[in-house]
Amino acid sequence: MPQQDFDNFKLRLQEWKETHSEEYDLFEDEINSRDAIGYQKIMNYAITLVPTYQKIIKQKVNEGIFDDISDIENLFTENKLAQTLLSEFENPNYP
Repeated sequence: MPQQDFDNFKLRLQEWKETHSEEYDLFEDEINSRDAIGYQKIMNYAITLVPTYQKIIKQKVNEGIFDDISDIENLFTENKLAQTLLSEFENPNYP
């Protein structure tokens, strides 16, 4: 994703947070809850969009090395994860 697209996305996300504070607070509460259900939902969604994500995360955990995540970044880039998420953000009915 080009830097300009990313910067525009960050700006739109910040604007959304400012105009949807209740929804953002609920999201933040769910992510920070002790039962980790919100986090698990996001992980499951990431695995749905990029099936090999689960494999690479298990590999990282088994190695115990998290200093270099370039392989994860490359995986997301190859699978156009950012573009998919942007499309869904802009159009909730995106397939």
